[in-house]
Amino acid sequence: MKSPAPSLLYEGFGDNAISLKVFFWTKEFGESGKIKSDLIISITQAFRSNKIVMPFPQQDIYIHNANNPEKKE
Repeated sequence: MKSPAPSLLYEGFGDNAISLKVFFWTKEFGESGKIKSDLIISITQAFRSNKIVMPFPQQDIYIHNANNPEKKE
């Protein structure tokens, strides 16, 4: 529904995100899942169109062979 208008609440900054809550209203409760999905798809497309990349957490893992340890001098 256009009235009342959707609203956005900023919740905070995370390590790899800006946390938001989007509030919207529907005429029928059963429509909310489809509308939420459409909204997420639209936001994703807008990010791609504007070359906005969402960072993802990264971890580096180093594996050392216990049977053949590196020589330390």
